[in-house]
Amino acid sequence: LDVKTGLSYCMNEEDFYVEMLGEYLKSDKVSKLELFFADEDWDNYRTLVHALKSTSLTIGAAHLSEAAKALDSFVDEMSNWYVRRSRERYWVQGMGQDKINAYTQLTDEMKQVLNDKLDALLDESVKDIRAASDETGKTAALERFEKALGKINDEDEKKVAVMKDVEKEIKKALDDVDSLRNLTNPQRAPYREEIKNVFDDLLETLPTATGTDIDKLKNELIDRLDLNTAKATAADAVHGAANGANEEIGNLGYLSEEEKQAAIEKIEDERKAAQEKIDAATSADAAKIESDGGISKISDILTEAKAADEVAKAEQIAEAKKKLEDKHAEVLEAIKNTTYLSDEDKETLKNEADSSLEAILKNLDGVKNSGDIATVVR
Repeated sequence: LDVKTGLSYCMNEEDFYVEMLGEYLKSDKVSKLELFFADEDWDNYRTLVHALKSTSLTIGAAHLSEAAKALDSFVDEMSNWYVRRSRERYWVQGMGQDKINAYTQLTDEMKQVLNDKLDALLDESVKDIRAASDETGKTAALERFEKALGKINDEDEKKVAVMKDVEKEIKKALDDVDSLRNLTNPQRAPYREEIKNVFDDLLETLPTATGTDIDKLKNELIDRLDLNTAKATAADAVHGAANGANEEIGNLGYLSEEEKQAAIEKIEDERKAAQEKIDAATSADAAKIESDGGISKISDILTEAKAADEVAKAEQIAEAKKKLEDKHAEVLEAIKNTTYLSDEDKETLKNEADSSLEAILKNLDGVKNSGDIATVVR
């Protein structure tokens, strides 16, 4: 187990890392994998293996992550080989030969689906014509064939238009997610993965869609993209608020390191809770509400920490002033009890001591942290 790598995924927080290890060990992955394998439930098997690949790497178990990755790739090749194996080829910038080949293959796949439909339609129409008892019946059968053929052509054109529209929305969604600056790459990954899943579903489902299902499919996929972008944006706002609050708390000058750490842990708890609620949101509005709620709680924690820092500052300055005033009193007493000084010299030294104390107390009002207070007192 590579603890150093695991800690890096947990912001180098040992308690957080221990919590992640506990959650990892709690889940009964082995028996579930065996069950899904025995039932040949490859969808659930692949989902669990895919999750195992990521979580294993997160705790520093790179060897398990690599093993899960191999299983993931194996199942990936077994199910929907063309679409899933080729999807990365669609994301390449520009129009290189490999990308052209990928789209050509996709076109061929769609043509095959269309040819199968035409063959089935032709067989049905031939039977319809042969079953007609007279010329009027044969004419009616031919008209039905022409109408059905026109419908297929119209649907084919509609599918091409849907493909272009959804692909345009996919590219926009990727750009939107990649433009979010508060998310780390691991935090951004689930949102990019969902976009790719939308693309997979488009390629898998569109060729066989018919009638009103074509428009329905388009709307459903675009709605998924919009919701995914809304969730990513909501999460980005929470992470931005949490990162900023943690930085401000780290810069507070009077709280102890233990007090700062306690406040940061509260913020991390709110960050995690808000992220979970955002992930579970079923609408853009719900994601925004959860984001605003998380940001509000983070702001409250920051305000509380700043208030505590001001109290600590006042207490430390008051303590420093007390020490200085006590020392000043000792100095004045020593001057007073000195026998070899004239009264005039004593008065001069007293005035200098009073001026020094006044200047030092004035400097205390402008200090920025506990270290400055100690420096002034020394």
